[in-house]
Amino acid sequence: MMIWRRKGWLIPVIFFVMLIVTQVTINFVMGDEYYQLHEWPKGMAVGLAATLIAIFGYLVNYKYREIFVDEEAGTSKKASSHTLFFIPVEYWAIIIPVFLIWMNNYSEQKDLEELAYINAPEINDMYLIDITRTRTEMKDDYKYGIFKVVNVQSDGVDIVEGGYVFESKKGVRKEVKKSKINGEDYFDKESYFMDTQSLITLKNNGDIFKVRRSL
Repeated sequence: MMIWRRKGWLIPVIFFVMLIVTQVTINFVMGDEYYQLHEWPKGMAVGLAATLIAIFGYLVNYKYREIFVDEEAGTSKKASSHTLFFIPVEYWAIIIPVFLIWMNNYSEQKDLEELAYINAPEINDMYLIDITRTRTEMKDDYKYGIFKVVNVQSDGVDIVEGGYVFESKKGVRKEVKKSKINGEDYFDKESYFMDTQSLITLKNNGDIFKVRRSL
């Protein structure tokens, strides 16, 4: 639930509008999908959004912040500041970039960890995957599933496929968290080989979106 005071609700609006405007502009100038395929436009978009938020915060909380004067008492009082989650809006110009940098670093560390799992596989490792990348006959409506490692070879693994497919990545993650995959009949009986390099390619392309290892 988002909590704001006065014009604090504009912070996410400014941020997302700036991202969209930057994406559309970059793709128009540099070509379709350029924004999605390169990192610097995303950094520029976040920087521009943070700058606009800082300017917005300065204007509403400092330069043009209302002052109420009680002439009879001879006192004055500033109007309440504009906040989001009880934090003055100008501070979000720092909080948002720092949070995104942390998220990006965390994601990169997880990717490195999961690539290490693929390079040194163990029995019962599970790959949460877009199955359409390995089985072209699958429909796009239900395309996410689970592969399980049942045997490790020198240049790859033997895997079995889960018996269910899902509309979303979220559905697969829920299936794993609820431990519904532990039943004997969940996975197919027939296994087949996948080489390590193919799995790495699937991971780098985002088709394997999580590698799970039971510790």
